[in-house]
Amino acid sequence: MNRRTGQTISGIRAMTVLAVLGVVGLAVVLIQGGATPVVEAQESGCRGYNVCITKQTIPDSNVNFPFIIDIENLTDSSVEPKVDGAYINQPTTVYLSDGDSVGIQFRGEARVTEVPVQGWELVDIRCEGNGEYGWRVEGNTLEIYYAFGTEGAYLNCTFVNQRTQPLNLGGLFAGQPTPLPTARPAAVAPAATAPTTISPPRTGDGGLK
Repeated sequence: MNRRTGQTISGIRAMTVLAVLGVVGLAVVLIQGGATPVVEAQESGCRGYNVCITKQTIPDSNVNFPFIIDIENLTDSSVEPKVDGAYINQPTTVYLSDGDSVGIQFRGEARVTEVPVQGWELVDIRCEGNGEYGWRVEGNTLEIYYAFGTEGAYLNCTFVNQRTQPLNLGGLFAGQPTPLPTARPAAVAPAATAPTTISPPRTGDGGLK
């Protein structure tokens, strides 16, 4: 009886090992090529949004730059246009400083325009994505085109501004200031001399001799 019990336990152990090996083998098959890989949006400051707009300044600055975001020509009405958590139906303005980002959700076309700020110059607009978005830069406006694609489609764009150098006027005021020319003094007429008087010689006789 004990011998049979031992054989039964050994059989159960063998079956358990085979089951474990079968599960491991199935997992290896699925990992190697069974499932389709899911493309996830690139990590950015706009988690959960397919389009991300980021501000960068040279040098670092806390100046706020206005951006006008206009979403139009929607190709999929089931995806409501949204900017930074708020649903929009008209152009909206957001403010970004160095390191700030704003997320945009839409299917169609969008225009992102940076409003010029005094003392700063927009020097670059650079974008990277997975190829399902098209974009074009025109001046200080970024035009984005997106029709249909996978859920993992993404586009990250950075607006780069550089501080403009103030006009250096130091050389114009170096040293002592040059005195302004003064008016010429009025011509001075020569002092009038007393008229010459011819007196007769004094001989004491009144000049009768």
